[in-house]
Amino acid sequence: MPLLVRKGKLSRLEESGVPLGLLPAWKYEQTTVPLEQGDLLVCFSDGISEAENAQGEFWEERGAAHVTSQCTGMEVITRLFQGCDEFAAGYEQSDDITVIAVHIQ
Repeated sequence: MPLLVRKGKLSRLEESGVPLGLLPAWKYEQTTVPLEQGDLLVCFSDGISEAENAQGEFWEERGAAHVTSQCTGMEVITRLFQGCDEFAAGYEQSDDITVIAVHIQ
């Protein structure tokens, strides 16, 4: 789920759908979100939210949202990977982990 940090406040962009290119005939809806100076837009794969620890618990979107809310720039990428790794505590992940971030300066 895309997350937007604007003026220190985190919001979740509700628009979502099937991952791009997964289903060739899928009809996507388009939405526009104007970005402003200082905004931080963060998108991540389910490998982040479904990172698992040895007890079988998932990090979930709230773990990623907590880390993202504390960031103001591109350090968010490193901090998300660190947070995910700390949560998993060495437990091997079963999915890819992808993060895309855009910081408007």
